[in-house]
Amino acid sequence: MVSLMRLLLVIVVLTLGAITTSFAQSQNEMTANARAEFDKADKELNVVYQKVLKSMDDDISKQKFIAVQKAWLKYRDAQAELDADSERGGSLANQIFAESETETTKARISQLKKYLTDSTGK
Repeated sequence: MVSLMRLLLVIVVLTLGAITTSFAQSQNEMTANARAEFDKADKELNVVYQKVLKSMDDDISKQKFIAVQKAWLKYRDAQAELDADSERGGSLANQIFAESETETTKARISQLKKYLTDSTGK
């Protein structure tokens, strides 16, 4: 009976080990995933940005919008630097930087989509 219990315990431990190992990622993999999420968000931002730009009728509005977007990009990058600073010099810093960029970019996408909806009624 003891050996059967021991065998079952070994099976359970090995099964749990296999499950957790299949989900485990290295820091490099997690950082790469975070960077891929940012790249996806950044592409969407560029699409929405172009839609907003094309929806504007006059050059003065377009120039103001471009200036705001340039300032926002500086803000996004500075915010990501600040967020990543909590892990300065550590392997987690790059992941935090990418996650911060993604979060801020998604918020900007929402703002621009709202602007489009409000300005075009679509």
